[in-house]
Amino acid sequence: MNQVSFISEKGKKSILLQLVVTIVIALTPLQPLLAQVNSLDFTGNDIQTYDPRATLCAPGGGSSGDSQLVGGDTEQNEKDAFFYFTGKGLAPHRAAGIIGNLMQESQMNPKVIQSNGVGHGIAQWSKNGRWAELQKWAGSRDIWALGTQLDFIWHEMSNVPPWNKTIPALQAAGDVEAATYAFEQNYEKAGQPNMTNRIKYAQNAMRFAGQAPNAAGTPVTTTTQGCTSGGGIGTVDGFTFPLQTRKSVILNDSGVKWCSNQQTNCHHDYNAADIGAPTGTVVVAAKGGVVEHLREGKDANIGILGEDKNFYYYAHMNGSIKARKGDKVAAGQPLGQVGTAADNDANAPPHLHIDVQPPPATGRPSCSGAACNAYTFINIQPPLIKAFQALPE
Repeated sequence: MNQVSFISEKGKKSILLQLVVTIVIALTPLQPLLAQVNSLDFTGNDIQTYDPRATLCAPGGGSSGDSQLVGGDTEQNEKDAFFYFTGKGLAPHRAAGIIGNLMQESQMNPKVIQSNGVGHGIAQWSKNGRWAELQKWAGSRDIWALGTQLDFIWHEMSNVPPWNKTIPALQAAGDVEAATYAFEQNYEKAGQPNMTNRIKYAQNAMRFAGQAPNAAGTPVTTTTQGCTSGGGIGTVDGFTFPLQTRKSVILNDSGVKWCSNQQTNCHHDYNAADIGAPTGTVVVAAKGGVVEHLREGKDANIGILGEDKNFYYYAHMNGSIKARKGDKVAAGQPLGQVGTAADNDANAPPHLHIDVQPPPATGRPSCSGAACNAYTFINIQPPLIKAFQALPE
């Protein structure tokens, strides 16, 4: 006689539960880890807090394996963004404060989308809020490109209330930690910001200060209004060419022709260099140091006591000085832009004047032409030429 085994209701439930758990465990490796929206997010900022477990989706969907970072990888995107903000005139520690926040939000991936479809891009803008505003603002530009998203951040910080409180807050920040708080409290406003992580990311971003925009010398081009910011930065033996540009721009300039193949100066009675470049070309520090002198307004100029104890003087800028007396600047950091003319000579083509004095000089003498022969100036043509050769074509 066949025996029939009976299973109690409790037993059936136990078996069913074990079966469900087994299936879930088996399938888990095949499923992307999902992002969780922080329920405590600040409700008025339209930005979601990034969860590192988020699916990295390409536009239109796809798994993390489908995602490609625009511009390379996290390291390169982080570096490009750092130089984007210093190119806008922010001091390195203030740019680093922004980077620390964006790293916490998205790991600098412009394609990251939360699994629920809410948070988008490097700042994790909400889909139906500020992300929609980005789409309208961008027009025909690629909304998934790193440059587009960086430009939108700058647009909001410059023009759109209340986010336009961010730049003044950053300018008041005296160190990396303060800058990180300034950006988070005025732009991100996360409910649970995890400031410890943001500050660590920001401090880590300071490693880019003093470096060229990228190791390969590939130009980092932005779309700064009123500023010729395309091109790259060339650095050789710790000396940076004082313009963010391309070799072809300098060689083809029809105004003041810099003697790029001559080991001594060709424009002055004393050691100095005049480098012709279009108005708006970004002027950068040849050496790191401390700002000891500046004059704003027409024919703006700036003097920096370098880390090498030499005194660096940059002149014929257009009132666009991006530093203040006492600021510490890094080599390659933007100082301003090439102006429209030199001194009061309206007929002088736009160019950068740079001269360097050895110690114990701590300020530039008030001299010009042959009168400057009474003072000692360093021949900077050799390091200028070397650094020039490191610029992109």
